[in-house]
Amino acid sequence: GAPRRLSDVAIGSADEAARLAPERYSSQACLVRLYFRRTEGDGARYCETDSANPVALLYEGMFYLRETYRLRGVAQSAAWESALESFEAGVAALDADLTGATPPQERERLRGRLMAGQGYVYTCAGFRNAGQEILANRTQDADAYFIRYGFRDCAARRN
Repeated sequence: GAPRRLSDVAIGSADEAARLAPERYSSQACLVRLYFRRTEGDGARYCETDSANPVALLYEGMFYLRETYRLRGVAQSAAWESALESFEAGVAALDADLTGATPPQERERLRGRLMAGQGYVYTCAGFRNAGQEILANRTQDADAYFIRYGFRDCAARRN
């Protein structure tokens, strides 16, 4: 038969791992979809969360932001809104963590990524000034993180 695409193999392997041990591998099944820009199908199962975990909320926001690339009209607007809500909830979860469960360096890295996510949503949704104001303060880590997952192009198109 025809050789399978690397993305198909990676997504299939991540899905299998997530089926066997969802608590350990669902986030990887989400990230591999984000990396290959393939959120359709089971993407929501692995990327959506009802958790107040800031990392899970970052992934959920990235999932909805990726969905805006393939959706149009009302569905696209709803995805932008969901992405923004996820990124905002992630920042709120970090602020509410008074136990210190997240180490300070990791907190700042997560905060930078969640804030950059908000900036990308505003910029991609057409609120350029609000988005650029947030993105002007993004960290090098957040910039590299979003580029790795292919989100830079939306912000660049709006410049």
